[in-house]
Amino acid sequence: MAGVKHGQMDSKELERILAETLVPIEPRSRFVKRLKGRLVHYHGGTLFSGWMVIVVIATIVLVAVTMIRLFVRGLSSWGGLIGNLSRKRRGSGEPTSISA
Repeated sequence: MAGVKHGQMDSKELERILAETLVPIEPRSRFVKRLKGRLVHYHGGTLFSGWMVIVVIATIVLVAVTMIRLFVRGLSSWGGLIGNLSRKRRGSGEPTSISA
């Protein structure tokens, strides 16, 4: 770019250059109408929408199922630990085989 100095520029000079290059435009009314049509508006008629209720119920069900599975896994782990400890106390470290 010819005529542009490198370094700091005076604010008046910057304003002059921007005023020469930037031109304000007025959007067409069709563009404004289409843009307004795309915007999302909250009407505020209902506190909870149907989808929100479904998502909340599904989340509660998933959390409940996860907690139940965790509880069952914990119970089985404790049962296995208690069984191993009782077998060690009896002195039988080897698992016993069952024969028919």
